[in-house]
Amino acid sequence: MLLKSKQFPILMGLIMLSPMAIDIYIASLPDIVAYFKVSQTQGQLTISLYLLCLGMAQILVGPLTDQFGRRPVALTGIFIYCCCALVISITDNFTWVLIARAFQGMAACGATIVAFSTARDLYSGEQINQAMSYLSGAIAIVPSLAPAIGGVIASYFGWQYDFVFMSIFASAIFFWFYYGLNETCPSIGQQKKIYSIQRYKPILSHKNFIFYSMIGLASMLNIISYITYAPLWMLEGLNMTQAIFITVFSMNAFLNMIACFTTPILLKVTNRRNLIITGLCLQLCAGCLFIVDYQTWEKSYIGFIIPSLLFVISLAWTMSPSAAIGLTPFGKQAGTASALFNFIQVSGASLIIVIVSQLSIHPVYMCGGLLASSSGLLLMCFKSHKLQSWHQIASTT
Repeated sequence: MLLKSKQFPILMGLIMLSPMAIDIYIASLPDIVAYFKVSQTQGQLTISLYLLCLGMAQILVGPLTDQFGRRPVALTGIFIYCCCALVISITDNFTWVLIARAFQGMAACGATIVAFSTARDLYSGEQINQAMSYLSGAIAIVPSLAPAIGGVIASYFGWQYDFVFMSIFASAIFFWFYYGLNETCPSIGQQKKIYSIQRYKPILSHKNFIFYSMIGLASMLNIISYITYAPLWMLEGLNMTQAIFITVFSMNAFLNMIACFTTPILLKVTNRRNLIITGLCLQLCAGCLFIVDYQTWEKSYIGFIIPSLLFVISLAWTMSPSAAIGLTPFGKQAGTASALFNFIQVSGASLIIVIVSQLSIHPVYMCGGLLASSSGLLLMCFKSHKLQSWHQIASTT
């Protein structure tokens, strides 16, 4: 069993670094805004800039993991991540906060790519499905616990210590990875050029990869939309206290974690494609419920929480199976394939959010509209006979 192995828990710890950099201080964001005397929009830049760099760096970092190996990229990334967290904890200049967040995003990118590509190095068949589901579950552990932990730390010691905690956590992962996981890359130094169109061409020409990366993009788009706009409505529109807000966010993440860890069980009775379609149907229902419930019960907690729960369950059934399908054909290029997959997800979703954020749309309509339209479009693609060769899983997977 993967969870009982010595190697896989290290990958779970490694994958937690990326969400930790957001969720540990999200409840303290108003305190950071007040401390530096900046606007709420500038405060949210600490999240959006981190995500942008996390996505854009994928193209640069991915080939490095195939050329030089997983270990040096991961260890360098963790070290930079830790240093950036410490810089933020001691600086009084908001510009330095933004610079550190940009570099921290690029550093976290390395840890994310190495976690997924190492899983692809070590596992295949049914185990790769389990690995992707468990890694997604590990990601969900962080938002289920980190906001509460960060809130307690900030209330007793100040928001700066959220970033101190982040650096301590990263240091622990650094030594765990260093002493616990050997190099797994099967193709170190086999290509003369690190960055070459020939490295990307077989991946970008694979129909399964393109189609299922679009599902990943849609899921990431809806996650970012929810994280960006839902807190505004929950805290201001529904007048939730910070304690209730943290409880609801933690409950969502906990439910997503449970769904991720039970996905391998569901895959014993159905296939990945059908599970993804089921997840998209849930997303369509959740998106419609967001809009309908708001129009029916404008200030209702339940009217917002129920579609939120459907949404977080659906993510477990769309993200990890689509990643498994997309990455399976590329054993010798796992780092580059993981990087491209994450690049399409994060950068594509961030770009769309930047564009739609210029529109004056109510937060509930933004979340619900993006959720319903993206899932509805993908379900129509699954129904299309013309696109069957794109979404029908290739025999190599």
